[in-house]
Order: sequence, then structure tokens, then C-alpha cells
Amino acid sequence: MDGYDNSIATGYGYWVGWVVGLIVVIIIVILVVRIIIQSRRYKRWKEKSALDVLKIKYVRGQISKAEFEKEKES
Repeated sequence: MDGYDNSIATGYGYWVGWVVGLIVVIIIVILVVRIIIQSRRYKRWKEKSALDVLKIKYVRGQISKAEFEKEKES
């Protein structure tokens, strides 16, 4: 014995390290995928015309028919 505790190097420490590393990699991949999906959604919304946005708001019930017609005319 050299006085050092090698339990991490020889025991459960290896698989714990792998599991923690794997979890970190999975979290990073999930975050990157979410960022990519959100940026694509933003680009699609940004590319829509004002009339398309107005139609979507009307269909969702966010504005009334009178508001829709008023905004459509202007």
C-alpha cells in the first residue's frame, strides 16, 4: 500500500463518471435540438406577411371579425 485510496479508480468511480458524462451529453444534445427547432419556428413566423399573421390571429380567436376586417382594409 502506498497510502492512497484508489477506490474511485478501481471501483464504482468509472461507471459513475461515464453515466454523468452521458447525462451531460444528452442534455447538451437536447438543448441544441430545442434551439434549432425554435429558430426554425421563428424564421417561419418572421417570413409570414401581415395578412397571414392577421388571419392566424382571427382563426385563433385573438381578434374579432370586425377587428379583422378593419385591419384587413388598412
